[in-house]
Amino acid sequence: YQIPKQFPTPNTPNLAICIPSVGTKGFSAFITNEIPDLEIQRASQCFPLYYYESAADSILDASSEKVIDGYVQRSGISDAMLAECRERFGDEVAAEDVFFYVYGALHSPEYRAEYENELKKELARLDLPKSRADFLSVSAIGRELADLHVNYETGVSTIPTRSGRPHKLPEPYELTVYDNTPEDVDDATRYRVDAKMKLGTRKEKVEGTDRETKVFDGTLKYNDHILVTGIPTDAFRYVVNGRSPLEWLVERYYRKQDKPSGIVDDPNLWSDDPKYIFNLVPRLVSVALRTNELVGLLPQG
Repeated sequence: YQIPKQFPTPNTPNLAICIPSVGTKGFSAFITNEIPDLEIQRASQCFPLYYYESAADSILDASSEKVIDGYVQRSGISDAMLAECRERFGDEVAAEDVFFYVYGALHSPEYRAEYENELKKELARLDLPKSRADFLSVSAIGRELADLHVNYETGVSTIPTRSGRPHKLPEPYELTVYDNTPEDVDDATRYRVDAKMKLGTRKEKVEGTDRETKVFDGTLKYNDHILVTGIPTDAFRYVVNGRSPLEWLVERYYRKQDKPSGIVDDPNLWSDDPKYIFNLVPRLVSVALRTNELVGLLPQG
């Protein structure tokens, strides 16, 4: 019920880190610049960069504060936390640096492994690093992760580096596409997804046994006409809320009808661009691979 304080109007910019609520299986973190669905991270708790108070109702002096659409923008980082970070890492540390440090640190495989049990039982807690270099490094990685996760669809950086330069976000991953759609078919039909997409598998013998197991074969059956190949297995290593980005696409992006209500959910109508869903495939591969790279750069210890 705090969303009205985080996103009171369409013109009040914000970022919110979403993590699963206590008692859920598996921990991951995601960031949004829009009002999130409650279940984006299994009954999420969202922690904002800013919160907003009505300028008319604010009990604090708003004359020196930033006011947008009649709302006073206030930092989601407490004065005490910011003061401690400045004492440890330098007076030039800003609230944004602390916020992006949190996002970076929550992606640490070492942190998630060490506190796996605690993260199932209580709200995530983070220690501050011992060195200024590690703080700034994790913050910079968290900042780029945030930019990537917010802007993967467009590839246009909107969360710049600490010095104000835009990040170079990755291009869509180069994949091989086999398309046997008849030439007289328009793009709206060519790229339409009615049934679920299907990730391809092959059987592989388990070393040292007589058993076989199914493994991903690098393909995606997009629809009856289009087959995508060359998808790297590493694209499935980045998982948010239990699935990789590509698996979420397969799980959710197809036409379906709710039997009791008759309501049709058709993602083909979500965009005027008939290639919208298709174009997500190489972008989601890129976002997963780049996330893996950035997570691998996080300081250890």
